[in-house]
Amino acid sequence: MEEIVKEVVEIIRSKYQSLYMDYEYHEDSDVYEIWYDSEEMRYDKEFNMFVGELIDKYFYSRDIYNIFIDYSYTKSKNIDLYKLNSDQNNYRYTVESSALISIPRAA
Repeated sequence: MEEIVKEVVEIIRSKYQSLYMDYEYHEDSDVYEIWYDSEEMRYDKEFNMFVGELIDKYFYSRDIYNIFIDYSYTKSKNIDLYKLNSDQNNYRYTVESSALISIPRAA
């Protein structure tokens, strides 16, 4: 499953090169979250059609439903704190939890 997620992320990255995108697996809920850093893209019709087609092709057609793709405010604001950790052709960002800034929630 993770290989499919990586493939979809790379397809989106290749088409939208200025968009930062990454993924995370949530073991407690058995869900893969693919997130990106541009709130404006949430409302971009072309982007949503493209991503929707990928979701259908790579996940739903294989009866995989434990996936979601969305803008992440919190992760986007912390991108500057991430360190690039590369291994050959795969680039992943990691963050030290002690470096995260606490963002207060609205009451």
